[in-house]
Amino acid sequence: MVFGIYCVRDVKSGFQTPTAQVNDAVAVRGFASAVLNSDSVLFTHASDFALYKVAEFDADTGRITPLDLPVELIQASAVLLQKEVK
Repeated sequence: MVFGIYCVRDVKSGFQTPTAQVNDAVAVRGFASAVLNSDSVLFTHASDFALYKVAEFDADTGRITPLDLPVELIQASAVLLQKEVK
């Protein structure tokens, strides 16, 4: 199975520790959940953070294949805007 590797990027400090998720939708859901936690720095400083896909991990071969460029999936501020619309 091929998993995505994702990182949160903080405009003030760069890319954070990567995590592997089964797909983009699951990664976005986890990021959104963290953003919506009002005790989180992702919530209090949402304009500083975004979720990126940076690589793929093949669990059968153990190979990690980086993307040519990180792909931004969603900004934390967009998560908050979507919550307001609902």
